[in-house]
Formats: sequence, C-alpha cells, structure tokens
Amino acid sequence: TWGELILLNNSFPILVNAQGAREAIVGGATMGKGKIVAFGHDGFFEKEGLKNSQTRQLINNAILWTANKKEKPVILIRDLEVLADYL
Repeated sequence: TWGELILLNNSFPILVNAQGAREAIVGGATMGKGKIVAFGHDGFFEKEGLKNSQTRQLINNAILWTANKKEKPVILIRDLEVLADYL
C-alpha cells in the first residue's frame, strides 16, 4: 500500500495515485539551499520496482534534481542494498 505524503510550505507533488486523486505518492520540496524528494513507499527501490524503466527514470531524475545536476553526486543509502547495487 502506498503511503500518502502530506505536502506543506515549499513542497509539490511529483507523482499522484493512479485513481486520479490528488494524493501525492512522491513529493519534492526546497529547504534553504537544499532539495528533498520523498517517496511514500520503499517498493520503488526494490528489485521489482527497479525493473520498471519509469521508476528508474524517476529515481535518476530525483537524484539529478536534488544534486543540482552534479555529474557525480555523493549518495548515502541505508538498508536499501538493491538500490545501492542499481546505482
């Protein structure tokens, strides 16, 4: 089950649920000089999720946006071995 994100202040939806409701599943925000992308489910980062080319593109875009399009950003990953292997 997807978790719905509550978006406040400088945040915006990136992906909403498939039924067309305004429930954000993935959201982004700016915070000072930083950027944040929040995912409402860890299934995006598992083996099945990463088989989907659109999921891979979403993750790649999230990394590029939060890293200000740096060529080789530093990424810290905790307890997501499949995602670490993918990256």
